[in-house]
Amino acid sequence: MQLDMRTVTLVGMATAMLFSMLGVVVAKAVIPCPGFGLWTCANLCASLSLLLLGLDGIIPSTIGVVGGNLLAIPRAP
Repeated sequence: MQLDMRTVTLVGMATAMLFSMLGVVVAKAVIPCPGFGLWTCANLCASLSLLLLGLDGIIPSTIGVVGGNLLAIPRAP
């Protein structure tokens, strides 16, 4: 079965969103290490970036590409 690029991008977005939700749950349950909030924010930015890039045909491509790239930049600490 051959997958198109949109499917692969949206599956990556779902995975990054799962990790960011898991990070929020862990941060509320225990006292994490000092940089843990940055990792959670980075996962959230990555998932939103992949969502904008995956919705290429639904939203205008200039908004998707520019917004996706702007959200992808701050995820690298």
